[in-house]
Amino acid sequence: MTHEDERRKLISIPYKKGEIKIIVAKQDCELGNHYHKLKTELFTLIEGSGTVMIKGVAYDISRLDHYRVDQNETHSFNLKKDSVLVCVCSHKYDKSDDYEH
Repeated sequence: MTHEDERRKLISIPYKKGEIKIIVAKQDCELGNHYHKLKTELFTLIEGSGTVMIKGVAYDISRLDHYRVDQNETHSFNLKKDSVLVCVCSHKYDKSDDYEH
């Protein structure tokens, strides 16, 4: 399944009881700025650069950096145009498990 807006293209692939998401930044953009009560996410930046903020702490990210985001941890990404971020999620997408920060 593919979701797209002016910021990014998101491809979602079912995987076990969760999913794999591939996110391609179409422009410099912020993504996320939320947390989940059920889901744990493992992120890898495949291409590009940017920053990730987890629990209020910012980290510069570059190609092949990995980050784990556990339940109840607020997280956001500021990605540069053409960056590619892959996420392995413990649960499938559930809108009711997205909580804005």
